[in-house]
Amino acid sequence: MELLVKMHTLSIQIHAERASPRRMEDIEFAFAALAQNSDLVAAYLFSRGDECGIYSTFTFDTRSPNLLWKTIDSRIFPHSESATNLKNAAIVVCSGSAGWDDYFLVSHFDASECVDELPAD
Repeated sequence: MELLVKMHTLSIQIHAERASPRRMEDIEFAFAALAQNSDLVAAYLFSRGDECGIYSTFTFDTRSPNLLWKTIDSRIFPHSESATNLKNAAIVVCSGSAGWDDYFLVSHFDASECVDELPAD
């Protein structure tokens, strides 16, 4: 019998026009280093896009989305050149097994957006 484990995907999208370009490489390195933590991250994908502006997306598959977000929020965001700058450039979304039919908006650079609290892992 195969054991099915519900995976969660945590995606952090950084909008280039809102972030310090000098620090994007540091952010990419920090997320790639975090992805090496196999206890926390099952899979990692980095991509760039240019739809209504240039952005970078860091996608993590994890069994512990709450713990992963707390780790990112406490270790990576505050240690960027300007934590406020990075928070003001990011959209963070956690999706479940149903993808966009099952997601939480965890953080958004637009303070008028209503964000969700992640459930406990």
